[in-house]
Amino acid sequence: MPTLPHVLRASLPVLDAPACVRVGARLLGAREASGLVVTHVAQALLLSPRQVRALEQVEPEAFHNTTFYLKALRKYVGYLGLPADLLEGVVQAQVEPMAEPAEARAPGITMRVMSTLFGN
Repeated sequence: MPTLPHVLRASLPVLDAPACVRVGARLLGAREASGLVVTHVAQALLLSPRQVRALEQVEPEAFHNTTFYLKALRKYVGYLGLPADLLEGVVQAQVEPMAEPAEARAPGITMRVMSTLFGN
């Protein structure tokens, strides 16, 4: 099975569930208090209505990964005019990618081109 080049793998944030629930509840309450409907929020944030609901109900699986979830969460907090410090504690930790063994690494494009051109 081919592996992704090491440069394409990044550390992903680990979410703190209680903090996410707290933020989701604040988002839902602020949206409803403002009289906004999910579809209008989704259009304004360039998200799907399902993703807006996922932010309010803490369903990060509605996003590609936790990084996208966090970016959408920040946009939503800003859109509603809530304080940015509301997001404190949402990220619990960063998971570092596993080191790739040297023999699994593909040569860089320059080396590939050089060996094709010069037969090394």
